[in-house]
Amino acid sequence: MTRKDFQAIATVIKDTPFTDPQDRVILAHRMAEVCYGTNPNFNKQRFLTACQPLRTPDEIFALGDKVDYIEARDLTAAEAANLR
Repeated sequence: MTRKDFQAIATVIKDTPFTDPQDRVILAHRMAEVCYGTNPNFNKQRFLTACQPLRTPDEIFALGDKVDYIEARDLTAAEAANLR
């Protein structure tokens, strides 16, 4: 796969409405593993950032100093509940 393919996949993930925000994170991480398997030059961090939807100023303010993406395995049950 090429960069063009990776960009198309990230755009689909970014533009797809999910009822649970954590579903986007899980899908993005799973697809990142598949993409890396097809191309060892694949940049996982860039891909995960591209999968995130654009945030409104209110959402950015609410996030504070949190990272741009969240790994599903790093969330506690309470943190996951706060994302909903």
